[in-house]
Amino acid sequence: MTDTIGSGLAIILMATALVFNACDLVDNLGDGCVECMIVPPETHPGLAALSGDTGISWTARWYDEKGTIREERGLSKPSVIRLPGTGVTPVLLFEETALPGFTQALIPCAGALFPLQATEGNRYRELRPTRRHGQAARSAERVILGARGGTRAGLSVVAAFDWLRLMSLIESLHCPESTDIREIASKMLDGSFSSRYVRELTAISASLSVAPWIAPGDVLYPANPEFAPVVSREDGSAEVMLREGLNRFFGSGGYLDLQFGSGQIVCTFFRSYASMEQ
Repeated sequence: MTDTIGSGLAIILMATALVFNACDLVDNLGDGCVECMIVPPETHPGLAALSGDTGISWTARWYDEKGTIREERGLSKPSVIRLPGTGVTPVLLFEETALPGFTQALIPCAGALFPLQATEGNRYRELRPTRRHGQAARSAERVILGARGGTRAGLSVVAAFDWLRLMSLIESLHCPESTDIREIASKMLDGSFSSRYVRELTAISASLSVAPWIAPGDVLYPANPEFAPVVSREDGSAEVMLREGLNRFFGSGGYLDLQFGSGQIVCTFFRSYASMEQ
C-alpha cells in the first residue's frame, strides 16, 4: 500500500515538473530571452500637429544580458521584441521623424522597466512605455552607460536596485515626468542613493516677446510634452514654461530656442524649417 502511494506521489510530482518545464519553454526562448509585446505611446503633440501624424514610428532601445545595445526600428503599432529573461531591462522608445529640431537630446523619450512594469497579455507579456512613467527606465539606462566597469557592470547595479521603491517615490511627486534622473543615476552609481534625491527639476513661467518669428495666434509646442502648448498673443508675446538649460518650442514655421540660466533668458535663437531644407 505504501509503495502504491509513493509511486502515485512520484507520478504527480513528475507531471507537475513537466507542466512547469512546459511553461518555461513557452515563456523563455532557447537563448534565455522572453518575447514581449511593446505598445507605443501617443505621439508628441507638437510632432503630431506639425507633421499631420502621418507615418510616425518609434525606435525601441534596450540592452541584452551582455550589456550590448539593441534596437528595433519602425515600430508603428504593438510589436514583439525579445528581451533578456533575467535581471531588469530598461526599454526606451524614441520617435522617428524627419521634422527638423526633434532630437533625442531635447524630446523626452518614453520608457518602462521589464519585467517590473510588464503585464500579462493573451499571448505575450506586454510593456507600455510612457514619458510620464518612464523616468525609472531612463535612470536605469544612465546607470548602465555610466558604470565604471562598463555596461555589464551597470546591468549588475540595475539588477540589485530596489526599483519598486524608486517608482513609488517618483509617482509621489507632483510632476513625475520632471524627475531629476541625472541625480538619481549619479547617486545610484556612487552608492549614496536615498529618497531625498528623488525630486523635480525647477520650472518657472516667463512672458517674452516671440515676434517677429512667431505670428500672433500661432501655437508653440514645448519640446518637453509635460508643458502645455501656448498661443502667441496679439501683442507678439507668449507665456512659456522654462527649465534651466536649453528650452525648445516648435511653431508652424520653425523652432525657437531659449537658453535659461540664473533666473533669466540668456540667449534666444530662432531657426525656420525652410532654411534647413535648403
